[in-house]
Amino acid sequence: FLDPNKFSDDGTTSMSGLSFSKDGSLLAYQVSEGGSDWRKIIVINTTTKEQVEQALVDVKFSGIDWLGNEGFYYSSYDKPKGSE
Repeated sequence: FLDPNKFSDDGTTSMSGLSFSKDGSLLAYQVSEGGSDWRKIIVINTTTKEQVEQALVDVKFSGIDWLGNEGFYYSSYDKPKGSE
């Protein structure tokens, strides 16, 4: 359905999880850039494969659990400053 090999030209972007909505019309997937633990969640329409909203950022150690087709649960954290 999605080819993570096409996410970046240099191969440093990977997909780390995905979840379809209850009716299969939406897909939420997590992307890691440069091997980082910090991820972003992108939601796309499964018919057009176009992004639905802005990506969610600062997601870490999270699953994606849909609440029907209404939305989904995920975990987000404040990014530390410097080397905190």
